[in-house]
Amino acid sequence: MIEKIAQLASIKLKKEEKGKLEKDFTDIKKFIEVLKEINIHNVQPTIHPFLKTTKEKEDKIKEDTTSGKIIKNAPEIQKKYFKIEKIL
Repeated sequence: MIEKIAQLASIKLKKEEKGKLEKDFTDIKKFIEVLKEINIHNVQPTIHPFLKTTKEKEDKIKEDTTSGKIIKNAPEIQKKYFKIEKIL
């Protein structure tokens, strides 16, 4: 199985790496078997790990005061935009 996964991932594994990965996969499969034994029939699904609701804030339209300050520092402007040299 390890060789097939390595082939699909286009990676080359050394012999010791294959042995370690086989042990890791075996451990994962054992853990999955333990999880399968847990009785979850009366457990409600969790939609989100945090049960708190997000407070929504009202959108407030404010006058933009920063763009004028930024444009004031531009070396060159055209209308209300920065003017820069062509790149291409």
